[in-house]
Amino acid sequence: MKGRVSQREREYLAMGVFQAYHPSLGAGVTLDKAGIDELREALRTEVEQLEREIHSLNQEDLKLDKRKEELLAILRCSNP
Repeated sequence: MKGRVSQREREYLAMGVFQAYHPSLGAGVTLDKAGIDELREALRTEVEQLEREIHSLNQEDLKLDKRKEELLAILRCSNP
């Protein structure tokens, strides 16, 4: 049937997309199930690391906002 894409073709296209967005992740990965699973796990690990970094940055942002509010309160009290 024309227009249908096989599982192998979808996997090949997915690998191309992964490699286009992050070439180092696709280096040496084969297009078999094990290779795709390996790549998927590498992406999952990277996403988890980025989520931890985002959480850390958000915590730092909250601390800075709190400190800013403290300083503004001090300025308001010192300037009647």
